[in-house]
Formats: sequence, structure tokens, C-alpha cells
Amino acid sequence: MVKPDYILSLEKEYGIFSIMEFEIPDPKFKEFIGNKLKIVYARTNINNDNMQIEWNEIIYKTTHPFYLYLLRKDENWLIGIYYKVEQFEELKIFVSQLLKNYKNTK
Repeated sequence: MVKPDYILSLEKEYGIFSIMEFEIPDPKFKEFIGNKLKIVYARTNINNDNMQIEWNEIIYKTTHPFYLYLLRKDENWLIGIYYKVEQFEELKIFVSQLLKNYKNTK
């Protein structure tokens, strides 16, 4: 996964971020995560067939702060979570809770 420009610009101020990557095979994951976090960057387009907004890339900021990068791949979402190495233990807890809450919504 290539680091988005938004993350590269943050690294100029805060230093290098590490990344944890995984895939969610559910087009509705964006709605699940979008209700909980603040969007700090998005790349969208309008589908000419149905005139609906399509989300292609989204970056959310958590309170920790981690940055969740969602990249659409067909009907799935590739997820990259950018974090500082010293936050790794906190990240493991965050991801565990995130996936548990997501699983409970299905």
C-alpha cells in the first residue's frame, strides 16, 4: 500500500508512521467506521450511471491518534492504520475492539 499524500505531509511534522494492513471484504465497512470517526481526507467521484457518490479513499483520525486509511478495491476495503511504533500495544487493543465491534454488527 502506497502512503497517501496526507500521511506523508503529517510525517514532515510528526516523524515516520508505521502501518498495519488488512482487508475487509464488505462494501458496508465504510458506513460502520464512518459513524465512529472523523474524516480528515477523502477522494470521491460521481457514478455516471446512478449519480451516486462513490468513496474511493478515506482517511479517518482516531483519538489515539491513529490514522485509518480505507482504499476501495472492487467491493472490498483495503485498510491501512498509520501509527507511531511506540503505540503498537495500544494499536493491538484498538484493532481488536474495532474488529469485535464490526463483527457484532453483522
